[in-house]
Amino acid sequence: MRNVFQSIIVLTTLLLVIASCSSDRSREEKVSAMISSIDSPFLLVNTLPGDLIKKSGAMDGALPFTQEMMVGFFLDEAVTGVDYDVNVQVIVGKGEAFTPNFYGIFKLKDETAFRELLETEANAEILEKEGCNYVIKSSDNYVIVWNEEFAIAANIPTDMMTMMMGGGAKEGPATVDKLIAMLETAEDGEVNDEYLTFLSHKSDLALSFIGKGFYQYSLEMSMGETSDLEANRERIEGLNLEMFLNFNEGSVDFQFLSHLSEELKEEISFMKETPIDSKYLGFGNSDNPLFTLGWNVDFAKALDYSQDNEGMINGGDLEEELERMGLTVQEAKSALNGEVFVIIDRVDQVEKTVDYGYGEPYSYSEPTPLFAIVLGVQDAAVLSKAFGDSLVEGTVVKNGDAYLLLKDNVLFSSNDSVWAAKINAGGGTKIADEGNVFASTPFGMFLDVSSMVNMETLGDARIAAVILAYVKGAGTMEEINISMVLNDKTKNALRVITETISSMAEGAVEVDRSLEEEIEAAAALEASN
Repeated sequence: MRNVFQSIIVLTTLLLVIASCSSDRSREEKVSAMISSIDSPFLLVNTLPGDLIKKSGAMDGALPFTQEMMVGFFLDEAVTGVDYDVNVQVIVGKGEAFTPNFYGIFKLKDETAFRELLETEANAEILEKEGCNYVIKSSDNYVIVWNEEFAIAANIPTDMMTMMMGGGAKEGPATVDKLIAMLETAEDGEVNDEYLTFLSHKSDLALSFIGKGFYQYSLEMSMGETSDLEANRERIEGLNLEMFLNFNEGSVDFQFLSHLSEELKEEISFMKETPIDSKYLGFGNSDNPLFTLGWNVDFAKALDYSQDNEGMINGGDLEEELERMGLTVQEAKSALNGEVFVIIDRVDQVEKTVDYGYGEPYSYSEPTPLFAIVLGVQDAAVLSKAFGDSLVEGTVVKNGDAYLLLKDNVLFSSNDSVWAAKINAGGGTKIADEGNVFASTPFGMFLDVSSMVNMETLGDARIAAVILAYVKGAGTMEEINISMVLNDKTKNALRVITETISSMAEGAVEVDRSLEEEIEAAAALEASN
């Protein structure tokens, strides 16, 4: 009886193991396994086209009829056969020569429509191999392979020999074999947890940069000149970044995440954990300046990094520069506490005249920002020494184009003497923290875009000033969030952008038509004479 019970337990355990091993993988797990089979991937893109199409309103009245008809060819599932309600991935990895390899993973919704698109529009011959369908377009340098669950598009790799010999006939079939093998890993390949976490993040558009893959790609591109790359291998491989973009009602929101190696984090993590002191907001010229940026850094650590990498950063010698100022590196480290606050109050159009000594003087208008930099001071004596004792506490000093003021452990520098005098007299204006970006994180910024609408020099960038109210950002070394807030908060931001760009394009077309009519009328008048 005991042996029977043992047999039952063993059999039950085996059934549970088999059942767990044969359980269905999620689509994200399968895609993660396929990405793992790619040679040195360094850029991943994940997006849901259906959501972007809906949010843009491109097929729902956001575009004029003619534009909607043109765009509809690419966005209509009935035409393309692509399932836009399933996430699409684009992967960039190491190639065989200068160019990387590109892969696109998607799902078909209507294979009949997809086949018709390939045969009619691409003039492609559809073939079969190992239970998969495929097309090879050597003239356009791409291959597509698909089965019932996945479709993969990829470029046909081109190495140096192929480019020199004008070949490429063998690379297409080889790429088909590679993609078929890639499809097989969906079920039996190893699932990469980091890829899986990235693919499971809900966002309209997600990007992931992978340092290890980029290092391998860079080696391939280096043509044997690898000394600089090898010297910076740990830095490159330790740099891993992610960006998640969402189009929401009235705003475009970005989230940036850094996943640095412990070594790289220790080397470049200058940002402190606490925000700048709120007292720096009292150094304004007006309560609502055009741009503000606050940053609380470990100044001594930043100087160490600059000294260790001075050739890479500025090609100069930090120690020699400081020596010319009469300072040692240790003295420089003690000068500032690392709190930095930048203020651009406004941008004025300044009239300037150039006289070459012959002909009439030439006058032009130049945008000139009225700005200030406010720095927290740790040792005022070191700063006074650096400026040859000309920097006296409580006195505005002109140094080149800058007006400097050292007062109450703060170094204030501006290109406006009136502003500097105002601060010295204790009349600084308290800046409103409109976006609440300076209260809790070591990095914060705010840009009042609406105040830029009437700037004459914006040019094509005026569209941003028309759409946006402001841009704000805040964060730490590990995570920074940036929001572009629109004037119109009643619609999805992507729809507002689509409508605005469309109307501008229509306006340009109308101008072209009007100009064409004027030219035709002038030509007709000349012919009649």
